[in-house]
Amino acid sequence: MDRLTLLNTFIYVTEAGSFSSAARLLGQTQSQVSKMIRRLEEEFQVSLFHRTTRKITLTEEGQNLLIHAKAIIERFNIAQEDLQGYQSDPKGKIRLLTSNGIGGSVVIEIIAKFLNYYPHIQIDHVVSDQFINMVENQIDVAIWLGNLKDSTLRARKIGLIRPITAATPTYLKKNGMPKKPEDLINHNCISFTRLGQFIGLGNRNTWQYLDKDGTPKSIEIRGNYQVDQSLFIAKAAMLDIGIYKGPSYLFFDMLNTGELIEILSEYEFETFPIYLLYHAGDFIPSRIKVFMDFISDEFRLRTYLSE
Repeated sequence: MDRLTLLNTFIYVTEAGSFSSAARLLGQTQSQVSKMIRRLEEEFQVSLFHRTTRKITLTEEGQNLLIHAKAIIERFNIAQEDLQGYQSDPKGKIRLLTSNGIGGSVVIEIIAKFLNYYPHIQIDHVVSDQFINMVENQIDVAIWLGNLKDSTLRARKIGLIRPITAATPTYLKKNGMPKKPEDLINHNCISFTRLGQFIGLGNRNTWQYLDKDGTPKSIEIRGNYQVDQSLFIAKAAMLDIGIYKGPSYLFFDMLNTGELIEILSEYEFETFPIYLLYHAGDFIPSRIKVFMDFISDEFRLRTYLSE
């Protein structure tokens, strides 16, 4: 059995957390996987795992080998892509992570365009309004709002989000036009219950503005509808439920058609960066590179997502 197979099996065991789970993923028996790990240990004359009846954990030698094994497999895959013509015609799967809002309102349109150019690439689109571990969930690329603390990832800034406050003409005709942020306390405001998870503002029912003299304004909004999925917010605003303050990409088309009206624009001041996140490494597979470059170019073309 070749050493690449042994190293790949070793990586599967470490990521799956057990021999049985790795065996299921590899389509092999637990006995076969155990034998391959024993052969690898014999080859290096070290123990790679601490084994108990309940779990396995890497030894120091195992941790060291894992770093080298991943690098070896990555370089082999890059070489294989080159030899098979992947550079001129990228192929393979890309596992992409986005939030519900930007994924459903912006990224899906870009994906459709991308797949027309690269029909041999498959996109596995994972949608979550909470950032998930990219390694554990085998995510290749994430498009995410705001700064993240995971220093093991690389980040490419691809745009900015400008929050806007908006409502329908029908709602404003019935309830009046707010002239300043303080007027919002007399209006029905739609609350996005996951706001704090995205931009770290703390109180999720607090909207931030900047007064004309430069004084920050925190407005405690009230309303009879709140939701934890951002795509519902635009729909709720369109149904005249109330006023919403949120990212411009949710409302861009509706603002252009006049179905929604932007209010309090002179008090808006915040912007939040949008990043492409990907794994650190010396080599980036061609399918990942062309996808990230395509996404970056498409975001630049959308003026409402640029500086």
